[in-house]
Amino acid sequence: MNKYPIIFLIFWVFLRLGLTSFGGPLAHIGYFHQEFVVRRKWLSENEFNELVALCQFLPGPASSQVGLAIGFAKGGYIGAMLAWIAFTLPSVVMLILFAVGMMKSSGMFFYYIVPGLKIVAVVIVAHALLGMFKSHCTDKNKVSLMVLSCVCALIFPYGQWLVIIICAGLGFFYYKIPEARFVTHLSQSNYHQSNHIAELTLSHGVFWLVLFLLLLFFACISAFISPGELVKSLSIFYRTGASVFGGGHVVLPFLEAQLVNTRLIENSIFISGYGAAQAVPGPLFTFAAFLGFFLQTSLSPYWVALLSLLAIFLPGILLVFSALPFWYRLRQKNKLQGALALVNVGVVGLLLATFYDALWGSAIIGYQDFIVAILLFLFICQYKFPSWVIVILGVLAQNLVLLISFA
Repeated sequence: MNKYPIIFLIFWVFLRLGLTSFGGPLAHIGYFHQEFVVRRKWLSENEFNELVALCQFLPGPASSQVGLAIGFAKGGYIGAMLAWIAFTLPSVVMLILFAVGMMKSSGMFFYYIVPGLKIVAVVIVAHALLGMFKSHCTDKNKVSLMVLSCVCALIFPYGQWLVIIICAGLGFFYYKIPEARFVTHLSQSNYHQSNHIAELTLSHGVFWLVLFLLLLFFACISAFISPGELVKSLSIFYRTGASVFGGGHVVLPFLEAQLVNTRLIENSIFISGYGAAQAVPGPLFTFAAFLGFFLQTSLSPYWVALLSLLAIFLPGILLVFSALPFWYRLRQKNKLQGALALVNVGVVGLLLATFYDALWGSAIIGYQDFIVAILLFLFICQYKFPSWVIVILGVLAQNLVLLISFA
């Protein structure tokens, strides 16, 4: 018998995970499996695997969506919200404190900290690129599509959306993948009695899907009706959250194109915040709170940070609630899985374009920076150093370079 009511237990368990879950989306899912399948037995192995498959199929931050679904399974809508808040809160607090530090000590901070964080961002994205290339670009046709996606993103200012649409269309109509080799276990008859997902009906799914689409429509038309800076910025975060597949690193090209290229955020702030986001636990989508803090609006930066956070997470939250009742039908559709497969290939190309356009040129200035970068890349790839250690080493190494250069 649990010592605490279930909703308090959900909050406490996810808060502990939010404070200790380093390593990115795949590591987060591993922590969830150990905590909720092996230790607490809140879900069966099959139920957990099905939720992971669903969240990887949807746009949004996969690990946060899995946590949301687990919270819903155990505590309904209240449990889902508590799970998301608790898992996200530590990262948000740390990044906002980091933003405050940047704002209050800008001169010293930008001299001693920012250059190292820029190099760290290059290393982290390069490592993510390598892993995604191996996972998604598995034959010459996919490699060719990845290269063309990169070229498109570099030539056209807003080529990201074009890439996603073309890749999805090619996958839906032309790409064939093997039929699924497993049988779904998300039918209602297989749920534990305490699993609230069994209570969802198709009407619930339709309601959340309509809400998602209405907000997406408003976010899209806001780009043409010239609203205030706050609405414009929140629309950017919502559109990004609604179109990102493949994990937290993929937000980088979308946000860079719409915030840095439009001069809403300075490039040095963008890259520094992305580097800092590697050093904190929890979901990488909390990077939006850091960016929101620096947006120029009439509201307090703390409120803008929280609104930006909600805007980028909201599409993924609504899609989880809308998709759960339909998942058994959706995942049997070979064409939809084909579309997702090629969207992931296009995303690798987008990330490669951002790596060149936004990161490399501003971070790697001389051979000393390149030496620091390749050493950090060695540590993260071959010696498996965690991201937060890479951040510390990057900042220390860059300051050592500065000392040597002035010696």
